[in-house]
Amino acid sequence: MCRFFLLVRQLISASSQGYTSADKPFRRGEILSKSMANTPGYYKDEEKTRETLTEDGWLRTGDIGLLDEFGRIKIIDRISGIIKLSQGQSPLSDVNIPF
Repeated sequence: MCRFFLLVRQLISASSQGYTSADKPFRRGEILSKSMANTPGYYKDEEKTRETLTEDGWLRTGDIGLLDEFGRIKIIDRISGIIKLSQGQSPLSDVNIPF
C-alpha cells in the first residue's frame, strides 16, 4: 500500500537572529512545515503546543533555512543553540553528528 503525504513548507522572518524572508539574494528565516504527519499538539500541555504550532497549524521546526533559486531549503542555523536528545538537553556545539 502506498500513501502520499503532502508536505508544505515556508520561511518566516527570525528577526531576533537577523534573518528575514526579504533577504537578498536568498530568502532566510525559520522553517515552518505543514503536513498530514504533523503532530496535533502536546498531550494536555497547551503552552508547549502554542510554542510549537502557529495558530493556523504550521509546525515551528526551530531551524533557520535559506531558500535557494531552485526552491530548495538549506538549513544554516538554529533558533536556539540547545538541542533536545533522549538523554536530555545539550548545547549544539557538544553534539557530534557524522556525515
